[in-house]
Amino acid sequence: MDKIELRKEEISFTKEVKEEITVRKKENDDLVKALLSSYIKINGNLIVRNNKWIISIKTENKKTARLIYGEIKRLYPVYCKIIVTEKKKLRINEENKIIVIEISDDARTVLNDLHIYSIEEGFRALPPTKWLSDVEMKKAYITGAFLASGSVNSPITKNYHLEIAVGDLSFAEFLLRQWKKFSLEGKITKRRAQYVVYIKKCEQIADFLRILNANKSLMRFEEIRIQRDQYNSLTRIINCEVSNEQRAMEVARDQIKKIKWFDSRLGIKSLELPLQELANLRLKNEEATYSELATLYEEYYGRKISKSGINHRMKKLMEIIDSYNRGDEK
Repeated sequence: MDKIELRKEEISFTKEVKEEITVRKKENDDLVKALLSSYIKINGNLIVRNNKWIISIKTENKKTARLIYGEIKRLYPVYCKIIVTEKKKLRINEENKIIVIEISDDARTVLNDLHIYSIEEGFRALPPTKWLSDVEMKKAYITGAFLASGSVNSPITKNYHLEIAVGDLSFAEFLLRQWKKFSLEGKITKRRAQYVVYIKKCEQIADFLRILNANKSLMRFEEIRIQRDQYNSLTRIINCEVSNEQRAMEVARDQIKKIKWFDSRLGIKSLELPLQELANLRLKNEEATYSELATLYEEYYGRKISKSGINHRMKKLMEIIDSYNRGDEK
């Protein structure tokens, strides 16, 4: 699969997760506010037009726009309008639209209620710890952040990766602290002008999808992951067997070479009978394993011998040949 196809798969799976989040029924108003808070903090901007505060919220997904617009209108008596513009550049597998939601009256009420803005820090303000003390509130806040700027690799790709990109380090560190409450071992890296909070372990990505309550996407992720793990495990076993077989063949070839050398100088008949029998058996069965040689030994000579017995005799035979070989070299 080439890079373009992998990128399409990543976008497709991320879109699948986000759309599952947007259509899920919201439990209560506080959880909706937590989701809106992180979403607007990441994808919103405060602008002043004609001495009036306006919150401008951008998205490229129609279902997400419908969710954010609908919940704002339901929770706050404010005037909202939607502006649709064309993107300058069309990226892979995306619609060529940018949807802007504008809150153009009583924006302060929304900002204060969602703990997005403070006079001292502006949009860099972080919500108070007490407001997100409840586990479900944390989950909703993380969900809003992922909905705003998160992405997750499709499980069919080679690398597991889930991330949320934000504009400043303090907020990235704040998100990471929320992740750690769920035992997610995230890290932060800087990518161009953004700070990216990410995880790479497949089990932790599955846990993250549980936090989002993206159950259908989680089932698909786990199903494909299990299939991949089984395939990789089977491949490792096959590779190990092939490698062992190759090593056994190399050892057998070396034994045959030494036996032939010994036979050309002293003759196999100079050996004691059990070693004569094994030497002749090896020459006649160049590719046989020790287990196969044990079976063949009983067929040829009518006496039973174990695999370990073959191994013991072969070691003794090689030691004798090597001792003569060293003496011959001197």
